[in-house]
Order: sequence, then C-alpha cells, then structure tokens
Amino acid sequence: MKTLKLNHVINCTPERFWQVFFDQEFNRWLYLDGMHFTKYETVRQSEGPNVERVVRGEPKVDLPKPIQKVLGGNFGYEETGTFDAASKTWRWKMRPGAMADKMRMEGTVRCEDAGGGKCRRIAEITIEAKIFGIGKMVEKTSEKEMESGWNDSASLMNRWLADHPA
Repeated sequence: MKTLKLNHVINCTPERFWQVFFDQEFNRWLYLDGMHFTKYETVRQSEGPNVERVVRGEPKVDLPKPIQKVLGGNFGYEETGTFDAASKTWRWKMRPGAMADKMRMEGTVRCEDAGGGKCRRIAEITIEAKIFGIGKMVEKTSEKEMESGWNDSASLMNRWLADHPA
C-alpha cells in the first residue's frame, strides 16, 4: 500500500478554491484540454453545501507492459466523491475500469488559508493493489502517475484562476 500527501499553493482564497473545484467548465478544461485525458465526463453533481459528484475519466498513462496485459491498453475510472461542508473536506474513491475488486484508490482534499489571497491544497491519497505478481508495480506506477497529475492540476488551476478572475 502506498500513501501520498501532497501540498500545493493555489492562488485564491479557500472559498474561491471550492467554487472552482466544483465548476464543471473548469473541470472539462482541466482534464480534456489541460491534462489531455482521452475521456472525461461529469456523470452527476448535486447542488448545495454538501456536494456529491461522480465523474468518469480516461487519462493518458504510460503503463509498463505487465500492467498493460492485466489492465488493458487504457486506464479508465469512475470517481465518486462527497464534500462535507462542515469540515471543508472532499472525500473520494476511484473505481478503475479493470480489476476494481483488486485495487483501492481513495483520498481526501482539504484547503487551508495560506494568507495573501492564497490557499494550500492538501491531498492525502491511498493506493493499494492486490494483484498477484504485479501489485507493487501497479502501486508504484499509480503513485507516480497520481503525483504527476496532482502537480499538473495545481499549475493548471493557477493558470485558470489567472485567466478567470472572480
């Protein structure tokens, strides 16, 4: 099992962060244009203080050959998440399109005021793959891809914020 804790400075207040985080136009731009996903769609998203959202995505990933044989050529997933307005925490679970019963990817996102009109996005992610012979390789590859994706998403969110002032 791998655990990641990632911190990124985002150039907005925590309130603006959550507003953009749930903006469907931003998310389409982020995943399709910014991160070049093959597919991305919001299946459903509730309104109100406690948001529930389900999305499907297919990122472009460079998988080692043994993993490609098991998972197939593309890595698609469905992510289900809930936002708890009281604790200001997003909790999510990702269900891969292949071998979902053998893999677990889930985490939380929090946002803290960093002063000066900025905030700190804190993501904690757990990755576990119980696949005989390649489980550790899947975890290591997933960790690398997730860290890269979260780093890219912070830069892209800051670019979006610069282009779309509140």
